[in-house]
Amino acid sequence: MPLRPVREIMSGPPLCCTPGETVQEACRRMAESCCGHVLVCDGERLVGIFTERDLLNRVIAAGHDPARCPVEKAMTRNPVTIRADAPIREAIRVMDEGSFRYLPVLDGERLVGMISAKDLPYAEIAAVLGVPAGTVRSRIARGRRLLAEALDPGRDRSGNPAGPAGRQSWSR
Repeated sequence: MPLRPVREIMSGPPLCCTPGETVQEACRRMAESCCGHVLVCDGERLVGIFTERDLLNRVIAAGHDPARCPVEKAMTRNPVTIRADAPIREAIRVMDEGSFRYLPVLDGERLVGMISAKDLPYAEIAAVLGVPAGTVRSRIARGRRLLAEALDPGRDRSGNPAGPAGRQSWSR
């Protein structure tokens, strides 16, 4: 498998805000774009990233008012980035080692895009792990089913209602 560059799978242009914008304004942009992050830029310079995790851990759990809290107070400063010409395998390694769901992409010093964990191709992940691509697909699908079950305990893994009314009893 050829070593494809990150630029082939990145999304762009990235969603950005300024450090002085409020968390509420940044979250509104994220919601409008169906996006779990916003890059924080001071002019052309990337200074941070604000994610759903930052909202939860640094704003809500800390008791700050999103309408009054500036993004710069809650963002992750100086995020790890990757070059647009770097191999996708490098992005997988960086994201795995840092437990990142998002990785900003630079072309020189210029911000050109973003990679989300959802953007990573199964075949590339499988090559890095040394397993068949089908294994990666099935593990991700299993994880999604388990997450859905955990988020909605009223349903079983098939999406059917759980409990006595939702499944047949074997004790009849």
